[in-house]
Amino acid sequence: LHVLCLDEPAHATITRLDLDDVVPVKLATLEAAAPALAQTKHGRQKYEYYFTLTPSWMLYLLESGGGIDSITYLDADLYFFSDPQPLFEEIGTGSVAIVPHRFPPRLKYKEQCGKYNVSFVFFRRDDRGLACLRWWRDKCIEWCYDRCEEGRFADQKYLDEFQSRFEGVHVIDNIGADVGPWNVECHPVTWRAGGILIGEVPLVFYHFEGYRQEAPQLIDPGICRYGVPLAKNIINIIHIPYVNEVLAGRRLLDRCQECVRGPGDTRDTVRSGTDKVSWYHGLRRYFEGQYVWCFAGRAWYCESHMAKRIVSMYDALRRRFRGKSRREKNECETIASHRTRSNGEME
Repeated sequence: LHVLCLDEPAHATITRLDLDDVVPVKLATLEAAAPALAQTKHGRQKYEYYFTLTPSWMLYLLESGGGIDSITYLDADLYFFSDPQPLFEEIGTGSVAIVPHRFPPRLKYKEQCGKYNVSFVFFRRDDRGLACLRWWRDKCIEWCYDRCEEGRFADQKYLDEFQSRFEGVHVIDNIGADVGPWNVECHPVTWRAGGILIGEVPLVFYHFEGYRQEAPQLIDPGICRYGVPLAKNIINIIHIPYVNEVLAGRRLLDRCQECVRGPGDTRDTVRSGTDKVSWYHGLRRYFEGQYVWCFAGRAWYCESHMAKRIVSMYDALRRRFRGKSRREKNECETIASHRTRSNGEME
C-alpha cells in the first residue's frame, strides 16, 4: 500500500508507525518527478490540486521501476467489509477498470459531475492501460477544478470518456463495490452469517463520502444530504464498525503524533481539525435523526419518534417567534424612516 503524504507531519507519522506493507511517499518526491504537475499547484485551490494528483500519482508508481504490474487507486474514505478479490477476478485481463456511481433515478442529474467515481480506479501496466492513464494525467494537468464546465468536473468527469477513447476498459458490475450514501437505498442491506449483503451480493467496500466528525461525540454520516433516512440496520452493521475503527485510528495517531510534533505545534495544527458545529445544533440534529452520537466506541442513533416530534415543534415555535420579532423590527424601522423623512421635509 503506497500512501501519498500531502504534508510533512503525515509522512513523519506514517513513517514512525512502521506499518507492514505500507510505503509512505512525500508529495515533494512526486512533484520532483512530475514538474508539469507541480506547476499547476499555484493556480488551483488546495483540494483542486489534490484532485489533480490522482493520475500523476498512479503513473509515477507504475513508471518508477518498482516492478508493479497493476495498480488500484483508493480514496482514503473507503472501508472494506470483505475481500476485494472478486473485483479483480471480474476485471480479468482488462487494462483499466472503473466503478459507476449507480445513482437511483431521483439522483440521475448528479451524473453531470461524472457517471463514474474516482474512489476505485484500476490500471494495468500495458500499452492500453498506460495510454489511458497518460491521457487522464494530461487532461487533469490541463484542467482540474471543483466545478462542472463543458463536460468536465475535477478529475472525475474524464472517466466518462475512457470507454469511447480506449480499449480494454472494464466497468465493474459488482454492486457490492463503492456502495455509498448516494446509492445505499437501491438495494436492501442485510446481515447474514459471514458478512453484509447488498441485495444478494457481499458488500465489498463502502464509501463514507461526506462523513464528518463535527464534534467529539457528534458524527454526520453524510447520508441525509442525499435525502436518505438513517436506517437502524445501516447504522448498526455499516457505520458502527467504521466508527470503532476511526476512533481506534485516532487514538493511535494521537500517541504517535505526540512524538513527531514540533515544539511550536499544537494538537490542532498536526491533526487536521474537523468541521465544528455548536452543541445545540449538533444535539438537535441528533434528535432529528440526522446525526450519530458516538460514545465509548459505539454509535447511537435516535429512533424515538417522540423526540423527533418535539424537535419539530420546537423549531416551528422558534421560527414563528423569530418571524414575529423580525416583523416588529421591520415595522419599527419603517416608522423611524417615515419620521426621518417627515423631519427632513419640515426642515
